Amino acid sequence: GLDCEIFSFEALERAYRNAQEEFEHEHVTPYIWQNKKDEFNLGKIVIAPPELHRSEYRLCVDYPEDFEIIEIIYKKFNPKDGEIIDIKEVVRFLDENPDIVKINADCEIKHDQHAPVNVIQKATKG
Repeated sequence: GLDCEIFSFEALERAYRNAQEEFEHEHVTPYIWQNKKDEFNLGKIVIAPPELHRSEYRLCVDYPEDFEIIEIIYKKFNPKDGEIIDIKEVVRFLDENPDIVKINADCEIKHDQHAPVNVIQKATKG
């Protein structure tokens, strides 16, 4: 759950408008990744350093349990207006508190957020 995708609003609107499959309307990013009509220029993937890889951590908000963890993190780090929480500190905190990680460990991934690496090669347009 540390993936980050950046799209223009126009690109998201276009994907939603042109998508054919039901899942593409709920999660329009697969339509953008597939880029079947070559209507998007896709940027390269930036991969976090190995010391931050934690596939067992869910830091997305699909379930109430996910929200509970995010709430714990925000209470722990108490960011001020506009302040960004350092992900290295979050990972360290979760490493040191495995009981927190267990809160949402049984939640299923609702959709695959990982775009195929070979698809993401061009600079973003739109």
